[in-house]
Amino acid sequence: MIRVNGYRIAPVDIAESLAAALRHGARAAVVTSRALNPTGASVSAERASELRAVLAEHSHVLVIEDDHFSGVANTNTAPDVSRNPPR
Repeated sequence: MIRVNGYRIAPVDIAESLAAALRHGARAAVVTSRALNPTGASVSAERASELRAVLAEHSHVLVIEDDHFSGVANTNTAPDVSRNPPR
């Protein structure tokens, strides 16, 4: 999907870097919300909120959330980065 659509991979690790990448023309963001390699860390609710705030300013950006660990996780859900969580 990435190559077919002409996307380039540009890993970023914090909301500030994501914002910079989006300002420079990034058209998609892939977010792995839990079981990050190599540490197994997960996106916290606070970090998810920061990422949502950045993404809200770029409604044209395709957000792909990769929750590959959902089938074996001990928690019901990972923080949802692509939209505001239900209240």
